[in-house]
Amino acid sequence: VPWTDQPEPSNFPWPATGQHSDTCAGNAADGTANKGGSCLATDIVCLCEGSNGHTNNFCFTTALTGLSSAGTQAAVAGDWKAKIHAECIKSNSATDPELTAKTVETQISTIFANLGKGAIISGTVPNAQAHSGSVSNTILGAHGLNTGVPECGGTQSNGDVIGQASKGVCVNYKKLLASQSGIPWVAAARSVAAKLDEIQYIAQKATTLVSAANDLEQQMMAGLLLGNFLKQDQTSVNGAVNKQTTAEEQNKCKAATKQTAEGCEAIGCGYDNTTKECKPKTGSETTAAETGEASKEGAATTGCAKHKDK
Repeated sequence: VPWTDQPEPSNFPWPATGQHSDTCAGNAADGTANKGGSCLATDIVCLCEGSNGHTNNFCFTTALTGLSSAGTQAAVAGDWKAKIHAECIKSNSATDPELTAKTVETQISTIFANLGKGAIISGTVPNAQAHSGSVSNTILGAHGLNTGVPECGGTQSNGDVIGQASKGVCVNYKKLLASQSGIPWVAAARSVAAKLDEIQYIAQKATTLVSAANDLEQQMMAGLLLGNFLKQDQTSVNGAVNKQTTAEEQNKCKAATKQTAEGCEAIGCGYDNTTKECKPKTGSETTAAETGEASKEGAATTGCAKHKDK
C-alpha cells in the first residue's frame, strides 16, 4: 500500500520567507531544519519550483499549472498539498516492488546516479572547468551550464535556467556530500531499511520456528503410532511364545516314560487321574498334580468335603 502521509501546511519543511537560492543552493542546503537535504519534501520542491514570481514546472513530464513559487512557507505548502504531492502519488502502481531494504537502497542509488544529469548547456558555453559539468555532479535537477559556477539559484527573469549564471531548479548536495554525516533524509531512509531488514529476519525466523514446530508435531505423532504398533506387535509375540511353550510342555508330558503321579511330577508335569497320563501344569491341574488327586468338575480333594450328602 503506497504511503500517502504528508507534512501539514503549518509545519511544512521550508523557511517562512525562504527563496529557492537560500534553501536549495550548495551553501544553503546544509541539512538543517527547513533547508535542502533535510527532508525529501523540501528537496522535491527544490526540483519543481523556481524563484519567487517564476512558476515554470521542471519536475514532471506534464507541466503543472497554477503553481505559486518557491517564496514562502505558506505558498510552498499550498503548492505541495494541491499540486506536487498529488502528482507524485500518480506514479504509484500496483506493480511497484514490495517495500524492502533492497528496494529502498535501490531508489537511493537511482537518485545518486542522476546527480549532474540535469545539466543544460546554454547558448554561452562554459569557458572554464569550474563552470562545466565536471563540477555539477553534486546537483540533482535542472541547472544551466554557462560562464558561471553551476548552482541551484532558481530561475532567471524569463523563468528559464539557461542564459544566466548559476541558475537552476535543483538541489545542490555539495556541502552535505563533503560532510561526514551525509544527507539527512538518506540516513533516515537507510535507518528504515535496516528496520525492514530486521523485520524480514524476524519473519523468516518465525517461519523457521513454525516449520520446526510442525516437524516436531509430526515426529511426536509418528512416535505415538510407533508405540501403539510395538504394543500390538508385542502382544502377538507373547501369544506366539505362549502357544509355543504350551505345545512343548504337552509334548514333554506325553513323552514321559512313567505315566504316574510320581513320574509326572519328576519331570515338572501334572497327572490326570482320569486319563492316567501326564499333562502340563496349569491352574487347578497343577494343584491336583501336587496333591496327587484329580480335580474335575468341582470335585473336592480333601477331608469330609469330598463326600457327597445322600
